[in-house]
Amino acid sequence: MRKRIGKPLLELALAVAAFFYFFPVLMMILGSFKSSMEASAFDRLWPEVWEFGNFRQVLSGERILQSLRNSVIISSFSIALTLVLAAVASFVTARRQSRFVSGVYFLFIAGLVAPLMYIPTIKTLQFLSLMNTFTGLILVVVATNLPFAVFLFTGFIKGIPRELDESAFVDGFGTMRIFWSIILPLLAPVIATQSILMLVGVWNDLSMPLFFLNDSGKWTLPMLVYNFISQYVRNWNLVYAFLILVSLPVVALFIAGQKHFVSGLMSGAVKG
Repeated sequence: MRKRIGKPLLELALAVAAFFYFFPVLMMILGSFKSSMEASAFDRLWPEVWEFGNFRQVLSGERILQSLRNSVIISSFSIALTLVLAAVASFVTARRQSRFVSGVYFLFIAGLVAPLMYIPTIKTLQFLSLMNTFTGLILVVVATNLPFAVFLFTGFIKGIPRELDESAFVDGFGTMRIFWSIILPLLAPVIATQSILMLVGVWNDLSMPLFFLNDSGKWTLPMLVYNFISQYVRNWNLVYAFLILVSLPVVALFIAGQKHFVSGLMSGAVKG
């Protein structure tokens, strides 16, 4: 009897939670079709007159293609470097047992809770002449995402039987060949998971480009939101349209890789 009552109540609670979660998104979607004055008023949900030209106005911006290129460069190189470093480091931490390796793994795990200190990071980048460069920003992004990636990859590799390594050794495989030929292909689910997680974070990130890229010519797509906000004018309809366009690639990629995302996240977390 309790199960019969509990399940509908749980479904109702989830439906209510989903509504409150999706309602701001619905406001943003509908606000992107409003006029500037109507979107700024926030007094009604549905547009009185549907303004489809907001998206065309946003896409006709001067620097949108340049910012798109910047976002692609930063996201792709950050994700690729993180995946390579995490896969190699996780293979060592999962397969080699020693105090040194355990200590290194502990440092990675400590990075999960350590916050990013902006002032020391800025000073370090200035000392290395990497401030206001794509290279400096990419290195910071990799450093902040590497701890979770190592945690996820290590948990997954620990679930791969060691007998595969031993059989490969008998066949004459070296350590690196075992990693590239046997372990790496099996990491496809967690690679997809980490890629989607990083893409969502890096693509939509506003704070890191704001702090580490002073040149407006190197701004990423989220930074262009300042084009529609000034001291005296707030074009919220254009802001909403711009945010929708920026989020479309991430949403499309998540929908396409949702199956691998869920399986990789569960496998890495449970086996770890």
